[in-house]
Amino acid sequence: MFLSCHGGRCCGIRHVYGFPSTPDGFVQEIWATKIPKFHGDSGDGEDGEGEDQDPRSVFAYFSYRNPGTPCYPFDAPRETGLDRLKRYISFLDEYQPEGIIEVVLIGYQNKAAGKGIWGNYFLWEKELLDLGFNIVNKCRNSNSSSTLHVFHRNGQG
Repeated sequence: MFLSCHGGRCCGIRHVYGFPSTPDGFVQEIWATKIPKFHGDSGDGEDGEGEDQDPRSVFAYFSYRNPGTPCYPFDAPRETGLDRLKRYISFLDEYQPEGIIEVVLIGYQNKAAGKGIWGNYFLWEKELLDLGFNIVNKCRNSNSSSTLHVFHRNGQG
């Protein structure tokens, strides 16, 4: 499960993707994203892996240079998807309180084929709403026929 910059270079929207199927499903450990040495102060002057990079600088770099790249500037342990989402929200509330967090989940229902309900939307919706997200759009994905559910959480600033 990852946090990235939306990709527009100007809107300040952050995107969380790679959700596990359920809120209590585990996500992998991640390591802090760092700015390469030649693009900013890395703290150690050697390889760009210094420990004192300002999280705002990391976000600014990846917003402009590499939109869509995971850009969480701290290590995170193996934890549940819900705990990771709360970690990202806390970080953004502190460092970018005026931004929007976006989540897109899929939901697919094919009773005719006997497959029942499938997709992480159905298992995450309540948790997202409880965390202050609102569903802002839904549409059919022409690639898979699943329904995309778009959630936004407006900044606290």
